Amino acid sequence: MSRAFHLTTLAATLIGIGLAAQTAYAIFTLPIPLWTAISVAEFFVILAIGIIAIWRNPSDIFAPTLALLGTLVIGRLLSTLRLEGVSLASLDPLLVAETGPGIPAIAYTSVALFIVLAFHML
Repeated sequence: MSRAFHLTTLAATLIGIGLAAQTAYAIFTLPIPLWTAISVAEFFVILAIGIIAIWRNPSDIFAPTLALLGTLVIGRLLSTLRLEGVSLASLDPLLVAETGPGIPAIAYTSVALFIVLAFHML
């Protein structure tokens, strides 16, 4: 295997660990609605399985795909989340969740991991 392939494997693992740490911090310390926290936790598990599978078998095509799915959903949910002034009177979860600036660090880390995983799949 090429050196670039090993570097993308290492980069995906390190960025994935960073995204996992940021996600865990956001879930446990920020006022995130319960449905969002549950959804993020589910895709956090999918992301973790994908990153572990990439580390164990870098040539597997399904592991980066699994990690990409977790990355995209976590990045989307937490990058547009309104953290202050959440009105729980509304029953529409999209109205509650998709109206704020979100968590910029998670958005940037998700984009970085997406780019690295895309290069890894090439």
